[in-house]
Order: sequence, then C-alpha cells, then structure tokens
Amino acid sequence: TGKTSVNIVSFLDDWKGQVSFVSPKFLLEGEDSIPSCEREAKKRIIYYINCADIGKAAVDMYENTPTMFANVNNIYPYGIIECSYMTTDSNGEESEYMTDIMVYDEAKEVFSQILSDIEKLYDLEDDFLSDAMIRDTARELYFKYAENMNGAFVGLSSQVIYDLIKSYLASGDLPEIHKLSDRIDLYEIASQLVHISGKKLDKSITEIWNTRKDIHKWYNFNYYEGLIKVYRQRCINIALKNPEFIIPEKEDMDMGTLKQYYPEYYEELREYVYQKAYNAETGKYVAAQPSENGEFFSSPHRKLFEIDHIKPISKGGKTTKENLQLLYYKDNRKKGNKF
Repeated sequence: TGKTSVNIVSFLDDWKGQVSFVSPKFLLEGEDSIPSCEREAKKRIIYYINCADIGKAAVDMYENTPTMFANVNNIYPYGIIECSYMTTDSNGEESEYMTDIMVYDEAKEVFSQILSDIEKLYDLEDDFLSDAMIRDTARELYFKYAENMNGAFVGLSSQVIYDLIKSYLASGDLPEIHKLSDRIDLYEIASQLVHISGKKLDKSITEIWNTRKDIHKWYNFNYYEGLIKVYRQRCINIALKNPEFIIPEKEDMDMGTLKQYYPEYYEELREYVYQKAYNAETGKYVAAQPSENGEFFSSPHRKLFEIDHIKPISKGGKTTKENLQLLYYKDNRKKGNKF
C-alpha cells in the first residue's frame, strides 16, 4: 500500500535428500548424512527450533491472507506418502533415494489432484525422460495449483512433485497417501482453555500432558505446549468474530483473561487500583493489607505489587473496581485463594 514498485524474488531449491516440512525437532549443521563417528557427531552444532514459533508462523501465514480463516487442522499431518527411486551421483554410482512426504489436512485434496495429473501425464512405456524434463513438469504442476491455493500448500514444492513423479516412474505404481489414524486433536483441547490464562493456563496444559499419555506418541512436550497456545489464541480470534460465541461478562473474567478480550478496560481497572493505592506525599504505592509484621508495605516501584481480588472469583467475587486491591507480591502469594 502506497508503493509504486514491488520486488519479486524467485527461490528454486536443489536439495539432495530434502525434508518435506515434517515436524522438525532439530537441524544438523553440514551435509545431509549423519556421521557414524560419535566424536565427530559431538562437534556438530544442533540448532533447536522453537516449536511454538513454528506453529505461530504457520498460523500467521494463513491468517494474513485475504481469505476466510483456514481450517485449524492444517498444521496437523493427515498422512504420509512414501517415495523411493534410484539416483546417480557425480561419480556415476547409483543408490536408492527414499523420502517420506508429509501431507497436511488442508493440502490433501491438492496432493490427490497432483497424483491424478501425474498418472495422466506419463506413459510408463516411454523410452526416455530426461531429468530436466521431469523437473520442468514438476514446476509446471506446482505453479498450476499454488496460484489458487491461498496458503494451503504447506509441504508442497516442485521438489516434492519431482519425487512423486520419479517414484511413480520407478515403480509403475502411483504413490498413495497413507492416512495417519488415531491422531490427537490439539485444537479441541485448546478450545477448552480459552477462558483461563497466565499460570493457570500453564498448569492446565501440564496437567493434560501428564494425564493424556496418548499425546506423547505424537508430540514432545515443547511442540505440544506451543501448538496448544497457538490454537488457543486462534480460538479466541475466531470467537471474537463469531456473534454466536458467548464471551463471559467482563466482571466474571480474571485479570489475565480480561487483558486478552478487553485490553482497554483491563488498563482502566489496573490504573484505577494503582492510583487508589498511590500516596502523593511520599510518592509511593501502599499495599491495601498489612504484612505479617503488621506494617503496610510501600514502594515507588509498581513491579513489587500485584492486583488481587478481595473476594476471589472462585468464591463468587467479581472483577470490579470495588473488589480489587493492591498487595505486596509476597503477601499476595501467601494469601492465595483466601477471602
């Protein structure tokens, strides 16, 4: 917007033995092969990927497109396509190349259409097909579908289509999408956590992990926790646009949840509580309740205080100006859920 020109950058990959957007845990620096020598392996640098960032980046990619919300399951693997064919290296030596292509929910129909096109395009009786010809076809198919997929082509690239074609020509059988059954729907779990936040949210996520052992075979904890938080935020974003979604009354939310749904009202309450506790003569904030030594803690630093419900929400209290007070953070931790 407001610009008269645009830079278009074309990226063409030429990887050997690429990973087709699987759920990565780490990357190894250097060549594709993993060294057998343990000493050499220790010299390699392992870059751990923040799985929460991966999930958020994927979701943001869809939500920033000028289309309706994509299906939240698009980050879930729908199935796997196994590909294998013979390759020849620079020395003329042949070896079998094998790769598993991860197919995600939103892209499964696209993959099915591409496989159908491959079957129609190639006559297995053809005597010769050069590598360049196959790569050209792979690129043509990629751009044929990528243009109208609105971000649905996660895991799809010209290299992936090249692998599908080569595998088909090598075996004579069209590759199949093997559906992954009994997967865990993290979105369903996340949708049940939209009304809690902060430490309560972290505690709930951990408790679910400890009780749902079936989740462990699909995810490690960091990836699970990251996706839960991404999906939870997405539930909130969708809910705010959905008139049928019932959002709790402001006074029934804790401060953390209130900040997410009504940030302006949250700031209004927060400033009210701090200003009410402020002593203009000393320039300090004063706690509403005394500490164990009988003295009212005071300090000019806000970070030493916490906003507390006089009557906890769990006991029928409301998030209103009248029911909020400022306490020294240590005293608030000791008070806990007491009234």
